[in-house]
Amino acid sequence: MHWPAVCESREGGTAHRGRGGNRAMPPPFRIAVLGAPGVGKTAIVQRFLHDDYSEVALSSKTRRVHLSAAVLNGHVHDLQITDYPAISSFPGSTLQEWSDVCCRGIRSAHVYVLVYDICCFDSFEYVKTMRQQIIETSPSFPFLQCLMVAVIALKSEALV
Repeated sequence: MHWPAVCESREGGTAHRGRGGNRAMPPPFRIAVLGAPGVGKTAIVQRFLHDDYSEVALSSKTRRVHLSAAVLNGHVHDLQITDYPAISSFPGSTLQEWSDVCCRGIRSAHVYVLVYDICCFDSFEYVKTMRQQIIETSPSFPFLQCLMVAVIALKSEALV
């Protein structure tokens, strides 16, 4: 089977990839981007999806879902990258997750990307707390082989 070399961003709805046949497509690989307000979550997502960086800070008040694809080992993998606004705490249950519009789908992520500003201790404390809450509420806890958490530090504009 030939998989097209696609690596484009698809915002919004899904698109047919031409993988042949009417077989069901595997679900997308879900990535949740979390962090304190103003640390650069949206900038990281925009840089990854569009190779674009804006000097203008964007404040996210709602979650934004981006659909894209990546080629790994000759196979196309669909990605669903969700840029979440700052949340007060990680939802401890499905009921909490779905009662807050901003948190919907957060507990089903395959990977959590936690972003903080190296010049802001509070943003580091935020991601440290968020990481602990993710681990404690994960269905795979205490067997965390399936849970991936990446912590990314960004340089503050104040250092430039």
